[in-house]
Amino acid sequence: MNPLLAGREALMREYARVHRLVLKAVRSDPACRILMTMPGISPVSALTFRSTVDDPRRFLHSQSVGANLGLTPSDTNLARLIGWDGSQKSEMERRAQPCSKLPTSFSGHQPDGLR
Repeated sequence: MNPLLAGREALMREYARVHRLVLKAVRSDPACRILMTMPGISPVSALTFRSTVDDPRRFLHSQSVGANLGLTPSDTNLARLIGWDGSQKSEMERRAQPCSKLPTSFSGHQPDGLR
């Protein structure tokens, strides 16, 4: 049991050291401090975002950041995303039944209001 406790103690010491380094890096970066003013953004989240998006000027629109990170699709046009090119319309029309061919009752049962 003592080796496990010693290993846990060593891990906790190292975690504390790394955490202090993260806090020091975040305190010295104005962008990280601004990010942390938003609810739910921790020092680790702020530092991760800051290191990933090192130069925000390379993104023309804010939506491009999410697409670059793989969080959102780069194309927001739903028709292009699902592969709709208009040719499917004729197939849909062919499969559609005219209203006159739809059943008016199922197994001879009609709802009470239609009798």
